Amino acid sequence: PIKEYLRLVELGDGAWELQSATAVFRRRPKIDPASGQTLVPAQEVALAATVHVGDPAYYEGLQAECDADYDAVLFELITGEENLRQAPAPGTDPSKASSASGAKFLPRLATQLAPTPDARRLADTHFLVPQLDALDLCGDNWYVADMPKQELVRLQAEAGEVAGRLVRDENIKINEDGDDDANANAVGPRPGARAAAGSTAVSPALEALVVTAKGRAGGGPLKQATRAVCWLVPCPEAHLLLLDWVWGGGRPAPVLGALLDSLAGGNIIAARRLAFAQMIVSAQAKGAVGGGADVPVLVERRNDVALDCLRKALDSPNVSRVSLLYGGLHMPGLTRRLTDELGLEPSTQRWRAVWRVEPPQTNTAVRLAALPLLLFLDGTDWVRFFLLVLVFPCGNLD
Repeated sequence: PIKEYLRLVELGDGAWELQSATAVFRRRPKIDPASGQTLVPAQEVALAATVHVGDPAYYEGLQAECDADYDAVLFELITGEENLRQAPAPGTDPSKASSASGAKFLPRLATQLAPTPDARRLADTHFLVPQLDALDLCGDNWYVADMPKQELVRLQAEAGEVAGRLVRDENIKINEDGDDDANANAVGPRPGARAAAGSTAVSPALEALVVTAKGRAGGGPLKQATRAVCWLVPCPEAHLLLLDWVWGGGRPAPVLGALLDSLAGGNIIAARRLAFAQMIVSAQAKGAVGGGADVPVLVERRNDVALDCLRKALDSPNVSRVSLLYGGLHMPGLTRRLTDELGLEPSTQRWRAVWRVEPPQTNTAVRLAALPLLLFLDGTDWVRFFLLVLVFPCGNLD
């Protein structure tokens, strides 16, 4: 069973890699037992988890594989309808394709798109490149398998999901507003659309307070009471974090030691990449908004569109191998539906390096001093807080 599509692994030489998976699903051919003729040819679907910023080599390998090995490449991209055009099916002569058949296959990009400023800044911060700068999405057999931006905005308002936080995965800012249009506008609604009927705009700060108070692992009254007690001890952050790890069935990330070593060695770029990679993988493990929360309804709606496009591609007579490029949060739902609804069988899974962090020099002293230092700093804050509240309620310790 395919359980993960993104992982952060330590290699034998001490380096770390963020890796994305391509899972291959196959459908066996149907053969007429009487005549021996093939009624339905064998088909293959490659479900490729795609990270929207990465090393140039990551996108070069992905581009080469898709162009050489697949009859049709379907990819996620939120953009306006003005940037799309209907295109004929693979293997169809455009000059002979009728408007009723060939031209009604799937949409293609009408022009090469540019990343948003946020996506470019995120890539530059980690010395990476944005997907839209690195992949040629306008190839002959590349098709958009996503809903137009106008439809997404409408569904977002109906679902009451907050703009800019529709789906959290390995995408830009751990969401999917890294998908762009030709004018580099974000996927989210235009100014003023957040007040649309049915929308419920929630302050990110308020949401953060709710998550901090209730925890990512949830739980009943006993767990909430335990969390409340933690606020009365020194360094409550460490205790609350430990509770979330334990109750969520997890443990401290192994990459923490490498992150501390990178910081101790002054390699800020390596530390940023490690932290960003861990954030991406954690978002995949914890669900849409942390703590195994339900996947937003719009993720399921976009999966519906992707599956409809995939069905249309597989029904085309000239298509036997299809690659579907989508973000990590979509992968569990798409995997389930490929097997349950399309009858495809999981075959193989291969991993591709998204970016690499060279081996940091181990610094045992920094590793040993990190937790006591955190406890000391938070402990002094705790003491100062209670002195202000209980001993000098009207004074100022400064």
